[in-house]
Amino acid sequence: MADEIREFVDTYERLLVKVREQHAKLRDELIPQVASLATMPIDLLPVPGMKPLIEDTIRRAVQSLQDVVARADVFLMSGVVVIRLYVNGRDWVLVNTTLSAVAGNLRPENRSVPTRWRGRAAEAYEQVVAGQVAAVAQLRVAASSIGYALHWLAMSILTFYVTLLALLLQTCAVVVGAFLAFTSVVGIPGALLALGTAIPAIAAEVGALMTTVVECYARARTFFQDMRAKALDMSTFPNGNWPNPDPARYNDATVRDGDPSDWTVTS
Repeated sequence: MADEIREFVDTYERLLVKVREQHAKLRDELIPQVASLATMPIDLLPVPGMKPLIEDTIRRAVQSLQDVVARADVFLMSGVVVIRLYVNGRDWVLVNTTLSAVAGNLRPENRSVPTRWRGRAAEAYEQVVAGQVAAVAQLRVAASSIGYALHWLAMSILTFYVTLLALLLQTCAVVVGAFLAFTSVVGIPGALLALGTAIPAIAAEVGALMTTVVECYARARTFFQDMRAKALDMSTFPNGNWPNPDPARYNDATVRDGDPSDWTVTS
């Protein structure tokens, strides 16, 4: 399991490095290049009257690119959350596994009490164990719900980072192509088309990605609420407490204290 976690963390950290690289390239290199196009000498334009259109298109493109950068900032600031979600989810899997072992050990077929002993103590012991089994099972269900929610959320957000990287790569490619086309002068119409349509479309996709992330968090909260409901079920935990083992009902196995033992070995 340690190797599995290490592999996940390494893969995710490599992904974050690539996202940060594209994010920095867009913010520090490409956006300033696009903004500089608005200052291109008017005598170099194929049609002088295009300058207002060019300035407006570039202004809107720069705004869209800044929106992409700002939304990517939010992802990058929350980057460590994915690792925490995944690691904590694996921890809850261990809790679930441990509780399942406890529940298994308490099953009648794994205990010799019903087959080797009888009497009032044996009957009391069986009644107490039933409550313990139910409580352990309830905690196991809660642990399973938490582990599932954390793992599901970690994997979901991981896919969002993969999508974000793809969008950043696409954005950088469009900007580089548009800049080269624009500076060639003859390619200005195509550059304006790319800056005026492709960039806003990508910015809209990044915005939709942010909305989907919020929806995933909201869905995960329903998992946690379900867990709380199970863990706080008073029918399993009387008055919010662990079921009383009440050992006084089955701890008398002596035969020399003036009364018969509550435990009798079966023949």
